[in-house]
Amino acid sequence: TYFVAYMADTSGRYHLDVRVRTESVPGSPFAIDVLSGQCDPRRCLLSGAGLERAAVGEPAEFTITSVDQHGNHMIEGGELFTVHLTDEESARPQFLASARRNGNYDASCATRPCTYDVNDLDDGTYVVRYCTKVSGTPFLHILHGSNIVGQSTRPLSVHISPGGLHMPSISFD
Repeated sequence: TYFVAYMADTSGRYHLDVRVRTESVPGSPFAIDVLSGQCDPRRCLLSGAGLERAAVGEPAEFTITSVDQHGNHMIEGGELFTVHLTDEESARPQFLASARRNGNYDASCATRPCTYDVNDLDDGTYVVRYCTKVSGTPFLHILHGSNIVGQSTRPLSVHISPGGLHMPSISFD
């Protein structure tokens, strides 16, 4: 009887061929699934136009791709990410919109009028949509627990433009 140990730092499906001298042992090669580790918020990837700009009354969108400490993309959902907009970089939200396994979460934030939708796709990616009724340059906070997500050490500054005219709401007196 032999004891063999190995450490893999890259997730994926592998085939382990166990041999004694030059002969494979019965059942070899063995299929080995190496799963990703725990989510590392600093390594998570953020992408999409909604990280930089949005327009009043129009949904903005970005994607969070969860990644472990070795840089492996997570292959399952279930992580809890929170997002919110504030007018001050260091402000703490009064309400958080968060990802919920197998579903969406819509809410309004008391610190800045805004609707959020964080959708867990159950494959390690999360699609975030938000819509605000106030223009300006607020701060977008993206958190995993109390840790900022992505490589930035600060919330992101987002430009919210006034958006287009809504003709039914315009009156000419």
